[in-house]
Amino acid sequence: MNIQSWKYLRIAAVLSFLGGVSASSDITAQDLDGFNGLMRTADVVQHQAISRLPVRVLLSDLEFGKSQIGVDASNGEMRTLQNPESALHTKLTAYGMTSFKRLRLEGQFGFIQEQENQIGWKLGRNVIHQPYYYANIRPGDWDNDRYSVNMNGGTTFFNDRLLLAFGIDYEVEKLARFNDPRPLINYHNLYLKAQLGVRLGNHVIAFYGGQGDAKENGIVRNYNISNDSFGRTEYNLITITGLGSYELLRRSQFEHPSSTYEAGLTYAYSNSQIVFSSDLVYRNRTADFIRRGSSGGGAINETMGTYDTDTFEADVFVSLPRSAYTLQLISNTSISDAYDYNVKFGGANYFNSSFTQNLRIFYHSNREHLSLFLDGGFSDVAIDDRNASHAFEHTRFSAGLGAQFSKMFGKQRYTLIPGIDYSGSLSDDLRILSGRENMFSRYVLYPDYYIQSSDYIGFQSGLQVQHYFNNLSVALLVNYRMQRIVSEGFLHPDSEFSPGSSRNSLSVTLQFFH
Repeated sequence: MNIQSWKYLRIAAVLSFLGGVSASSDITAQDLDGFNGLMRTADVVQHQAISRLPVRVLLSDLEFGKSQIGVDASNGEMRTLQNPESALHTKLTAYGMTSFKRLRLEGQFGFIQEQENQIGWKLGRNVIHQPYYYANIRPGDWDNDRYSVNMNGGTTFFNDRLLLAFGIDYEVEKLARFNDPRPLINYHNLYLKAQLGVRLGNHVIAFYGGQGDAKENGIVRNYNISNDSFGRTEYNLITITGLGSYELLRRSQFEHPSSTYEAGLTYAYSNSQIVFSSDLVYRNRTADFIRRGSSGGGAINETMGTYDTDTFEADVFVSLPRSAYTLQLISNTSISDAYDYNVKFGGANYFNSSFTQNLRIFYHSNREHLSLFLDGGFSDVAIDDRNASHAFEHTRFSAGLGAQFSKMFGKQRYTLIPGIDYSGSLSDDLRILSGRENMFSRYVLYPDYYIQSSDYIGFQSGLQVQHYFNNLSVALLVNYRMQRIVSEGFLHPDSEFSPGSSRNSLSVTLQFFH
């Protein structure tokens, strides 16, 4: 197949998948994961990190495609009760970026099938650090299907001085648990983005706006009617309304609609000595939680509360190309402040504030046989539930080092990807007023506090074997990772769940680059 044929294949992939790069997609990961087909590793990192907003398609002139199918397996008791004991994820993704006349297009389609076992105190889609969701004591096994379709596009006017870019993200998910209680959850999310900017010499500035709506609908049933709420304790449905606030009143259905608005800008500068870019984004998300049921033949439509989150994010990318090497830096900063309006309590009850900072440094040899990766992170989280008199604060740091060693033998490239990382607690505090301890404290908070106050180390070992054809390469990537607690945190003697000290994961991915 010739070069022109591959170009039309990339265009077809983009148009058929209507995809793009979103902040949560796998393609934005910054860790070293082998060579990306016919491209230099430094170019791949720059392409991924130049911007997370739609104007990114006008800041890169690369044209390539990537498709992959893989399996990720993990197991181990170094976890909280709301996370799986073991998990098997099957993934299929297709990505393309190309030019069509004056239009730049970027597209991605993704599918993940998840099988996750022994998850407790969770009957909702995403329950970490939010106040409203369904739960129950009894652990269960989940079978989830998640689809995502994303697109970015852009063009220029007036001799490339005016820039116009747009993006569309769409997600559909179906989640189910197949032992009592049995939730069935449907989720969809549509998000629209646009940017308008100007190019002045080597400078680009583009203003950004985004808006989207999401909705999560769920219904919980028991196959055996004797396991109904207020029957056996472990089958009771619990409505969580905070960090320790909850009630047992049964409502079999719930709705969790949300609206998100974003505003920000992208600034970029480039010449032969430096590439610099930065995204600044403010985000507001408002989510309602509504219980539905029936009583005496009448329908119940009961709003429990509203949860508002304000987030400010700042991303910076710097690339310094030199004759013998390329040095790159990526900084990600996030500040978040969230609070609720609890209808039952008639005011705010749950408060959640956080600050995170991550810094990544890459060194790439221009001989394309060595890349080094250095990572550092800091996070500070404070959560307070005033009704339950529960407060949880933790501050952590992380550091990691990775490498990518490569050697060509004919038309095959062998790449080793070792890595090591460490995560430690700087401070931690769990405060529960005397006499206010409850089931949530014992099953969820005490195990969480143990994990957040522990120090642990991780090791990674990866191998990529890649074969090159004309304008195409095929690779097999195998990656093994293990985590071990090296300094245990505090586990309260009343805790109903005891986390373990280790976790292992293995991924096998077949990759196609074109």
